[in-house]
Amino acid sequence: MFFHITEHGDHPVALVSVFGPCDEELYERSSEVIELMEYRGDSTLCVIDVKSIHSVVGMVPDIRVTRNVWLHDHQHLHEGKLYVVSEKMGFEVCMGSRDPKLDIDE
Repeated sequence: MFFHITEHGDHPVALVSVFGPCDEELYERSSEVIELMEYRGDSTLCVIDVKSIHSVVGMVPDIRVTRNVWLHDHQHLHEGKLYVVSEKMGFEVCMGSRDPKLDIDE
């Protein structure tokens, strides 16, 4: 969060990344669960009023990377790469590491 100073006082703003549109075919095939979007780079950064923020999401890379990549690649987002919208990071990470033997048959 940043503050923009005007003659009317401080104005809180946020710098956000604008991603490309959702892959609609994948979204429909996944029962409206997977929202895959392309990162468009710094040219689509946008400054917005913090009061206009309705929710905060994580953008998770759509690839598995090796430890070597994390050690040497310090760039957070890569232009042209695909990212999955994650609204509840802790829940999804927990669910992704569950033991299938614990599933309850309905």
